[in-house]
Formats: sequence, C-alpha cells, structure tokens
Amino acid sequence: MLVSGRKNAYNALPNQRRLTSDHLLQHTSINIRPIGHGQGNAFAQDYIDGLTSENFDIGLNVASGDNRSGLDSDEIKLIMKDERVSFDSARLIRQQREMLKNNIDPTTGMPLDPKAFMFK
Repeated sequence: MLVSGRKNAYNALPNQRRLTSDHLLQHTSINIRPIGHGQGNAFAQDYIDGLTSENFDIGLNVASGDNRSGLDSDEIKLIMKDERVSFDSARLIRQQREMLKNNIDPTTGMPLDPKAFMFK
C-alpha cells in the first residue's frame, strides 16, 4: 500500500506503472490471500502483506514481474510480532540469526570457526 508523500523509487514511477491490489489480483498466477495472511512465497504477496519499506522497496520487483520466491515473510512477520519491531528491524534480526546459524559473527561478518584461515 502506498503512503502519500512517501519518497522512494516506487513512488517515482509514472502512475500507469504503479501496481494496485486489483492489478496484482488480475496479473499474477499465485494464490493471493488477504493482507497479513500470505503464504510467504512471492514478492507480489509480500508487497500486498505490507512487507516493504523505504529502505527495502519490493514494489519495483513486483512491477518488473520478478518471479523469485520473495522474502522469508512468515519468519519476518513472526519476528515483527514477537519482538515488536519494524519490518526493517525484523529483516536485520533474521539476517543476524542466519549468520549465527552459519557460524558467522553477525557484527563483523567474520567466520567464528577457530580453524578458519583468512588472508589479509
């Protein structure tokens, strides 16, 4: 949903290229559910669910017909709910958790494995 006066790349598109929920319903092949109840499987559904921001605007992905799987929206929505944080903060928390799962320090990006060898 676009917020009037919000400055981002998607708002800079001419009106005829902007997507509305009706447009998405007519021109996507995914099963779109009501806002907040998406399957987390495509950028179009993530956009309808409101998972976009000035820092991470997926409206352009949708407008360009990007058919990648989209965000890990179910996990991001759960973090937003449980931690009571914004979309951008939830994305950061999720990314830091993924880095830790892969034995990477989320602060420095350096491997936590003591056997790791790095060139300077």
